[in-house]
Amino acid sequence: MQLIFSLLVVLFLSIGAFFVYVKENQNQNYNKTPKILKQVNINFYSTDSAKNVWVVKGSVLKISGRYIYLKNIVAQNSSYIITAKEGKLAKDTGIGYLEKDVSILKAEDDHIYTQYTNIDLKKSHFWGDDDIIFYTKHFSGEGKSFDIHLKPNLNVIIYNIKSYER
Repeated sequence: MQLIFSLLVVLFLSIGAFFVYVKENQNQNYNKTPKILKQVNINFYSTDSAKNVWVVKGSVLKISGRYIYLKNIVAQNSSYIITAKEGKLAKDTGIGYLEKDVSILKAEDDHIYTQYTNIDLKKSHFWGDDDIIFYTKHFSGEGKSFDIHLKPNLNVIIYNIKSYER
């Protein structure tokens, strides 16, 4: 009698283990992340304030490992609008780059244009060694490399600068 009972317990445990194995393998097919998405919105929260959120929009998103590749990018927070044709961001850190017709706009009077910039959205920091053109209310200019901090206040450092009064 004990032998029969032991065999039944082993049989039911085997059936249960097989059932769990089958269910785990079936769920893996449904949890795969799509490789390409269209018309997406991503929110990045700044480290200095939970209220300071960057809303990043793109027409095509490609996910490859820990990186997000975007096309036709518009990144916006309460004070700035940033646009670019292409870019790459790390999903976990918000660090990456923007390229092709990059513009940073603050209000109606402050415009910054370049073809490539490195970015850290969580720290609101942009930097690069590419040519840069800028326009403000009172003057305009161009330079060869730059370092821009958007927070707490707009802080722009441009190297090899040529500026002109407007």
